[in-house]
Amino acid sequence: MGQIDFTVIARALRETEWAGTCTHELYSFGHDYAAHGKATFDRLLDSEA
Repeated sequence: MGQIDFTVIARALRETEWAGTCTHELYSFGHDYAAHGKATFDRLLDSEA
Protein backbone atom coordinates (compact mmCIF):
# COMPACT_ATOMS: atom_id res chain seq x y z
CA MET A 1 0.00 0.00 0.00
CA GLY A 2 1.25 3.43 -0.75
CA GLN A 3 0.73 6.55 -2.76
CA ILE A 4 1.40 6.81 -6.46
CA ASP A 5 1.57 10.04 -8.45
CA PHE A 6 -0.63 9.02 -11.37
CA THR A 7 -0.10 12.43 -13.00
CA VAL A 8 3.52 11.47 -13.69
CA ILE A 9 2.47 8.09 -15.07
CA ALA A 10 -0.18 9.60 -17.34
CA ARG A 11 2.30 12.18 -18.63
CA ALA A 12 4.85 9.46 -19.45
CA LEU A 13 2.20 7.45 -21.30
CA ARG A 14 1.30 10.52 -23.40
CA GLU A 15 4.92 11.50 -24.07
CA THR A 16 5.86 8.02 -25.27
CA GLU A 17 2.63 7.68 -27.30
CA TRP A 18 2.01 4.38 -25.54
CA ALA A 19 -0.94 2.51 -27.05
CA GLY A 20 -1.45 -0.60 -24.94
CA THR A 21 -3.90 -1.62 -22.28
CA CYS A 22 -3.99 -0.52 -18.67
CA THR A 23 -5.20 -2.50 -15.67
CA HIS A 24 -6.45 -0.73 -12.57
CA GLU A 25 -6.35 -2.74 -9.38
CA LEU A 26 -8.36 -1.51 -6.42
CA TYR A 27 -9.45 -2.69 -3.04
CA SER A 28 -13.18 -2.15 -3.20
CA PHE A 29 -16.32 -3.96 -4.22
CA GLY A 30 -18.09 -0.76 -5.22
CA HIS A 31 -18.72 -0.20 -8.90
CA ASP A 32 -19.04 3.55 -8.31
CA TYR A 33 -15.54 3.63 -6.80
CA ALA A 34 -14.09 1.79 -9.80
CA ALA A 35 -15.90 4.03 -12.27
CA HIS A 36 -14.65 7.14 -10.46
CA GLY A 37 -11.05 5.87 -10.58
CA LYS A 38 -11.27 5.15 -14.31
CA ALA A 39 -12.83 8.53 -15.06
CA THR A 40 -10.14 10.30 -13.04
CA PHE A 41 -7.30 8.45 -14.79
CA ASP A 42 -8.91 9.09 -18.20
CA ARG A 43 -8.94 12.83 -17.39
CA LEU A 44 -5.23 12.63 -16.52
CA LEU A 45 -4.49 10.93 -19.83
CA ASP A 46 -6.43 13.63 -21.70
CA SER A 47 -4.88 16.56 -19.84
CA GLU A 48 -1.82 18.54 -20.83
CA ALA A 49 -0.58 18.78 -17.22
